Amino acid sequence: MFISASILISEKAEHIYYSSPHNILRFTGVEPSSKSVSELLRVERAVLSKMKFRVHGKPTFFNFILRFCHLLNLSKSVKNTSLFVAHLFSLGVDGVKTLPSMIAFAAINVGCKIKKRESVLNDDNLKECFLMDGRDEIEEYGMQINKMSKQMIALVLKSL
Repeated sequence: MFISASILISEKAEHIYYSSPHNILRFTGVEPSSKSVSELLRVERAVLSKMKFRVHGKPTFFNFILRFCHLLNLSKSVKNTSLFVAHLFSLGVDGVKTLPSMIAFAAINVGCKIKKRESVLNDDNLKECFLMDGRDEIEEYGMQINKMSKQMIALVLKSL
């Protein structure tokens, strides 16, 4: 039951809902019933309590891409392309010292370009996604994201 609860927690933490509690129980070899589902949820609560509800160490670009795509009402195909580009970027750069939120926004910008959509790199979107007010700060983020977008495009073209 502990393994089943851990799988359920990890799916919820990553906002991936491929499985239902019934499917997780079947996957781990437990026959699903209303009693076993309630037991699974009880064990899940016990595991989370023991962990003091600390599931994430740090958010990744994955979390930010999902959040930004939702905020900007982008399509599933742009989201998936952005996830691919960010993953490719993270593999191609040694010791990335960039904020995951910036990698995510740059990847979304590249995803939009690949899918021939309008660029998301504008002041309004930066304000909404990064909750900024200062004009200088927005310009600085915009320049950094634009530079990173160019690096990502080069990596994508190199990988083709």
